Amino acid sequence: MQTRPGRGKIALFVPGMNVLEAWMRGKLKMWVGLLALAAAALACNLPAARPQAAVPPPTPTGSPPLVERPQHATPTAAVPAPTPTASPTPVILMPPAPAPHLSALLDDVSAERLMQHVEALAAIHSRHFNSATADRAAQYIAGAMQAAGAAEVEYVPFAAVVEDLRVPQVNVVGTLPGTDPDAGVVIVGAHYDSRNGDWLDGEIRAPGANDNASGVAALLEITRGLAAGERPMTVKLVAFAAEEVGAQGSRYYAQLTQTLETDVRAVLVLDMIGNATGPEGEGSIRVFSAPPEASPSRVLARTVDVAGRLYLPEFVASVQPTIDRPGRYSDHVPFSDAGYPAVRFIEAVEDVTRQHSADDLPEHISPSYLRDATRLALASVASIAGAPPPPASLDVDDTRLVWEPVKGAAGYVVALRHWDSLTYEQLAVTDSAEFDLSVLEPGLFNAASVASISQDGLVGLFGPELIAGE
Repeated sequence: MQTRPGRGKIALFVPGMNVLEAWMRGKLKMWVGLLALAAAALACNLPAARPQAAVPPPTPTGSPPLVERPQHATPTAAVPAPTPTASPTPVILMPPAPAPHLSALLDDVSAERLMQHVEALAAIHSRHFNSATADRAAQYIAGAMQAAGAAEVEYVPFAAVVEDLRVPQVNVVGTLPGTDPDAGVVIVGAHYDSRNGDWLDGEIRAPGANDNASGVAALLEITRGLAAGERPMTVKLVAFAAEEVGAQGSRYYAQLTQTLETDVRAVLVLDMIGNATGPEGEGSIRVFSAPPEASPSRVLARTVDVAGRLYLPEFVASVQPTIDRPGRYSDHVPFSDAGYPAVRFIEAVEDVTRQHSADDLPEHISPSYLRDATRLALASVASIAGAPPPPASLDVDDTRLVWEPVKGAAGYVVALRHWDSLTYEQLAVTDSAEFDLSVLEPGLFNAASVASISQDGLVGLFGPELIAGE
């Protein structure tokens, strides 16, 4: 968009003299052969951790001498596990499985419907914040949200101010109420404005097919998919105006959300998700979030990655180490700035020659890619909104990771990573509010998080991470 103005023994989590230190002094028995095979068994059952295409890993240097996180170190690639050794009594850690009803919902996502929305929006002469035809886009989106099954659709007005211009705008907001008013809100957003060259020129043709009719089309298809069912959390689907001039629509809505003290649990923004580049852009999508690596936004990005591994194993959610590309932004930034967990989905490879030009046309979009991107977003939103919240906090009792049981949870997913890994490297399911850390090979992980599993098998949002040495 615009130039921006402006990771065993994980008893190592124990504060003070933890189990790791006791282990280092010979006070704990270590069954290394058994544990290594446990890791191997898990590796055979768990969907592989996603490659991080945008951050090539350095040449591995072997396991560090200590597993506590180095202070003030620069993150690199995850340290690989040592070669497994044989064991006569393997311990198998069961990874989570896809929920059949969500898999069926994702199968129903239609590339044809998505492209119909893209074509309709791109046919409008311009959706520039100061164009005479921007209102047509807002009206189209509102009508499509209603047709898709949103319980309520409203215009949220504000004024976009650019230099000496003050132009009335509307964000278009659709609501899918949750069954539990205390469960919180998930926001899914995409901006609908477009531009061509000069950000003040509202008269020139600006079709904005990839940027960002693609995101709006996904927003509408997600509305349709979620409207057919129920979930505890409320979902707000927001088409933002005036993103191209400083993300003013999302900034206003984030401020309004704060003013109303809305309990927002996650914000997912879809911006340029049509792969207008060609074959080299297929198969993955970038997910940006604000650092540091254990921030709520980064944990949300890892939640998206887990959803992708479960439901779209051939489509990589590539978690990125920054909030956005250098000097760029989108509508997730105002929410992140306001303290809400927020991520941005954007195609893996960009064709900058078509951005903000009359050549940003529907024929350059990959319908199959747009469908996969939409399915990933829908899987993420449906999982987060349909599952109980994560445990509020984690602790370590001897060799057990423990937490308070979550009301309504049928089980939990424990996620582990090395401190410098952008994604969770191992996942395991437990039906109780504890996890035996001694089944893990020592020295591989030093960060843990837990998500709740719903009664119908959805893996929800991962909670605050517990990190060794912090």
